[in-house]
Amino acid sequence: IGYEFRLDDIGEDLTGRNSQKEMPLHKIVSDVRYINHAVFGEMLYEINPNLLWHTGLRYDAHTRTIDQGGVLSPKLSLIYKVGENHSVKMIYQTSANNGSADNYEYNRNNYNDYGVAYDDYHVEKPTEPPGANSTPIPGVSLEELHKLRPEKVRSLELTSVHLIGPITMQPSISYNQVRDLFTWNQQEFRVINSGKYEFINADIDASAQWGRFHFGAMHTIQRLVNMQLSDYDYISYR
Repeated sequence: IGYEFRLDDIGEDLTGRNSQKEMPLHKIVSDVRYINHAVFGEMLYEINPNLLWHTGLRYDAHTRTIDQGGVLSPKLSLIYKVGENHSVKMIYQTSANNGSADNYEYNRNNYNDYGVAYDDYHVEKPTEPPGANSTPIPGVSLEELHKLRPEKVRSLELTSVHLIGPITMQPSISYNQVRDLFTWNQQEFRVINSGKYEFINADIDASAQWGRFHFGAMHTIQRLVNMQLSDYDYISYR
């Protein structure tokens, strides 16, 4: 079991600045501090000499997700030892990805040269007429930006490990679902949550060691499933 504390102090870049085109009030991204508290634990239980139960749980409370209840990420797996050199593992697990300060806060696209956030439409390049190279950007409130939900992944995986002399083989296949996907929306001119997608991932990892030499190779295949790509508007989400 454990506890993790994380502090992100976002503002000045490596040159000691946080401004666009040498205008100190036009921030590239808002000066902000994020805190993340996490508690987690893992457990391995031997049901019998050939069957093990491995489980874990993590809870994250980030500055921008705590009001949404935080993020709970469980894991559950069963490990079956076929023999001394062979084992099979079935895994169900989840994970999450927070947005960045560029997504949660006002940034260079929202501030004017005087450090004030626009509350109505403005153009990306004020010196050019609105068009393909000067996109009109709508105003947005911090409340709306803070509603961005974490991107979450659920996965069901079957994997195994095989020791054959000096060679280790690890094939696996998994079914994965990503929801609350982070996607750039050109009309809103910001990142939004835009639904979900599912995919199958199959890979094999092989390695071998002879003396002081270690060799390895890996191959992965991914395929989208349960999706009709023609149903998605690539003009709005490009």
